[in-house]
Amino acid sequence: MRGDGNPAPPEVPAIVVDGPDKAGAYTPSHHRRESNAGSERSRVTQVSDRGEALFSEIHRPESAGHAAVEAATINSRTLEEQLLTVRCRANPPRGQYFIPRGCLEKLISKKAVLDTIRAGNGHLSDDKVDWYASQVCRIQLPSGKESSYRKVFAILVLLRRGHDIVLFVDDHVCDADLPLEAVRIDPGGNLVNMRRRKDQNTPLACLGDWGYMDHERFSELQWGTIAPFFGKADRRHARFYQLSENDILPWIEEQSLVHQGGFSFISRVKIHSSHHNFENSEMSDGAFAIKHFKASTDSHNGLSPPNPDSPQVTYGDLEREFQSEIATLNKFSGDQNPHLISLLAAYRHGGDYCLMFHWADSDLKNMWKNTRPGPPLDKANLKWVLEQCRGVTSALRKIHVYKTTEGPEDAQGRSPKEPIYGRHGDIKPENILRFVKQDEPGDRGTLVITDFGLARFHTDGTKTYFPKKDVAGTPTYRPPECDMEDCAISRSFDIWSLGCVLLEFVAWYLGGWEYVNEFVQHRKAPNVLMYGWNSDQFFEIVRPEGSINGAVGARVKTEVHQFVNNLHSHEECSDIIHQLLEFVMKKMLVVESKTTQKRGSSFDVYQELDTLCQKLEGPSFHLVATPWPRVKADIPEAVEMPLNSDALKLTASRFSQLKEHTGRIRRISRFNNQEPSASLQATPRRTQTTPTETQRRRPG
Repeated sequence: MRGDGNPAPPEVPAIVVDGPDKAGAYTPSHHRRESNAGSERSRVTQVSDRGEALFSEIHRPESAGHAAVEAATINSRTLEEQLLTVRCRANPPRGQYFIPRGCLEKLISKKAVLDTIRAGNGHLSDDKVDWYASQVCRIQLPSGKESSYRKVFAILVLLRRGHDIVLFVDDHVCDADLPLEAVRIDPGGNLVNMRRRKDQNTPLACLGDWGYMDHERFSELQWGTIAPFFGKADRRHARFYQLSENDILPWIEEQSLVHQGGFSFISRVKIHSSHHNFENSEMSDGAFAIKHFKASTDSHNGLSPPNPDSPQVTYGDLEREFQSEIATLNKFSGDQNPHLISLLAAYRHGGDYCLMFHWADSDLKNMWKNTRPGPPLDKANLKWVLEQCRGVTSALRKIHVYKTTEGPEDAQGRSPKEPIYGRHGDIKPENILRFVKQDEPGDRGTLVITDFGLARFHTDGTKTYFPKKDVAGTPTYRPPECDMEDCAISRSFDIWSLGCVLLEFVAWYLGGWEYVNEFVQHRKAPNVLMYGWNSDQFFEIVRPEGSINGAVGARVKTEVHQFVNNLHSHEECSDIIHQLLEFVMKKMLVVESKTTQKRGSSFDVYQELDTLCQKLEGPSFHLVATPWPRVKADIPEAVEMPLNSDALKLTASRFSQLKEHTGRIRRISRFNNQEPSASLQATPRRTQTTPTETQRRRPG
């Protein structure tokens, strides 16, 4: 029940591919099909019981209540007082409490139940009282075939009706029936009566003499006994929890808005240790990141107020985005590559769609801002930079060539091993997280690729190209082909973006955040395709010198070439950095047309970085400064580029505002009937541009 005037969210997202087991909402590992053993197939399992069966499988007591008898005996407080004492207040504070899992087994002993039943049911024989107490405290089985009554009993104790537990046992209303449904029974909807969810038309005999306020209080208190348990899954297996908006999330800490995106925002939470079994990552402080998928009108209880200037996002948009990202993340969850983020769980809480990850203290951009790089000629510093760049590239390679058994099984139930090719689609410093080992004060951290919202996967038949309509990404790091007519986007998209990030990484390594920021300012220029706003992207659209309309070209900005030259001339630049910069400019920041493919692959990038790492570790290698002479950058080559319809509309009335290109132009045959490899010289330059002050000096 929303009550906020907003449209209700859609029902169950279609990403769930494995339904609940017949005996419950979770299939224990020893009951799963043998044919799945060792399978690489990624799958999502629906969890509709808040993790009850999973918790019961993990925490199996040998006998019911034996450890709790001693605890209850030595405690002089009443059972009601003990239950109130162990409660935790959930964050954000809405006056809600939950009883941590495991506490009821410790507090509600058979003796405590016996005493309570005897006090309110003097007519019962000792044998009958003992039988009722045994039913309340029996072991909860994962199959759900037998259920205890401890949670129901705890609710009754808090209502000071503990003796009524015998009526619930007689009516077979046990813990597995929780939560009971609060059914409105009057026209105004002010009076409620508790019923079973599966039979809301039949009143419960055990509640026959209850007043309406007792029903209402039971409805409120029951949620505090069934707070969800989030459990880790196997490799490439995610669990999707479907939670009511009344479910109390067992967060004991929650930091509000951390990062805002187009569809989502991130909050930082700490989960009560009894409500998850995720291993504490050595690179996490025990906190978790929750990615919330947000509709335009949602405030998420004040965590992220609606932004009237943001694009309108519907619940349908949310569902599609959520489905896409969880499907992609699930392909790598639990993989051994330490540079790829792993999805821990997914859940829907009322109308909120959320993903759960380990928390990282910063992303790469914030690391650049807040951390000094150290001496560039310190071998340990350079080793960390190269190894992390190599690691990120290995993770990208994993995305680009993903091995799987997804696809239809054959008659014998065997799954095909068919490679799937993908791209990330939004490589940028903000999407590279930095996890720092908490127990190692000197640890520089591990860089991890995250945010797969724009990732796409496909099979061998379409491994090179993606439709233009699927293209998105951050403007700064997007490649030129995004603006080309009928040009599909390949994995090469990521290579350009990674090349941009590597250049900024080197800028930080040689001069800290000041160099990175100067690099940004150095390449900023008005962009006709962005209505004349300044853009810091790495390429620009240009027109041949003297032309007033017609074909245009794309080139890496001269300012980028100049800044890279300045990095080469830095007084502490070494041979390894020279080699890395040369590789980025020649194999990664390459303008491609539809008829040419000149960028290196992720494997090429990995090999280059691996070679540099091995070179650095060589026994005879000495890290010394070898700065190059400071030179002015030549005018880079441009590639003739047929613009797509949107870009054509923007340039039609602003053609003269495009920067003139006076260097070489690589032509495309479809425009001038020449071979694609032909290279033509544009009209000779009539004037020599005087180098700017920024171009004459090195960074900093």
